[in-house]
Amino acid sequence: MFRPIGPKVVATNLFTVVHGAADVIAAGDPPKRGLEAVRDLTRQWLGSPA
Repeated sequence: MFRPIGPKVVATNLFTVVHGAADVIAAGDPPKRGLEAVRDLTRQWLGSPA
């Protein structure tokens, strides 16, 4: 279940997170680390409040 957030806000912020992870990966960090960070941030941000 996701909490209610405007789709434009989600799209803009998710793009920023994914782009940042891509920059880190392109700079030489292991892809797994960047992808895990995107997943964790997205789950925390979009997930239902406790």
